[in-house]
Amino acid sequence: MNGNINGNWVDVAGGRGGLINPLQIRPAPRDEDDENGDTTAAEQKSEIADLAIHLKTLDTFFSLYIPSLSDKHRAILNKKLTELYNKFNITWQTDVTQLTNEQFPTMSDLHNLIKESKKTEEEH
Repeated sequence: MNGNINGNWVDVAGGRGGLINPLQIRPAPRDEDDENGDTTAAEQKSEIADLAIHLKTLDTFFSLYIPSLSDKHRAILNKKLTELYNKFNITWQTDVTQLTNEQFPTMSDLHNLIKESKKTEEEH
């Protein structure tokens, strides 16, 4: 326990077999306090797609992880992430609550896609 802020440490560096996939999309919480009570779950889900929210989270994640990323490189990364999710049949309309952990891309998949893109670009 961290005495300065009354928090706990979370070891995400390996440990005992636990893995965290930053590319796994978590469903965004929905507003359950609709004033009239007549917003359906489908209407709430269509307001902002889980993928869109997660891409914004990933933008922040990569900006913190690699502070030297330029705006141009962040835009390219975002484009590649969208392409990667589409390769895994994850689109703006996908209900991520219906997917298993294994159906999401991993960082290795992203790395391979970027390598393939670079190779293809060099060949042209």
